Amino acid sequence: VWENGSREYLDTTSTRTGALDLNNKGQVVGFQGDGTAFQPVSWKKGQKTVLDIPQAHDFGYATGIDHKGNIV
Repeated sequence: VWENGSREYLDTTSTRTGALDLNNKGQVVGFQGDGTAFQPVSWKKGQKTVLDIPQAHDFGYATGIDHKGNIV
């Protein structure tokens, strides 16, 4: 993520990680996993937070974030 001309790295400790959306506050959402199971994640100032997987599902992705920080 670039902010004010500086690069900020995202914590990507999993085998497969993807950023899928970014809001105007620099919050990023996406996924992490090992190739067979994925978890939704968000990053704020480069720090990763693993999000809850929806009930009755084995995996999930965070595909969008609005300017208020609401994640879908």
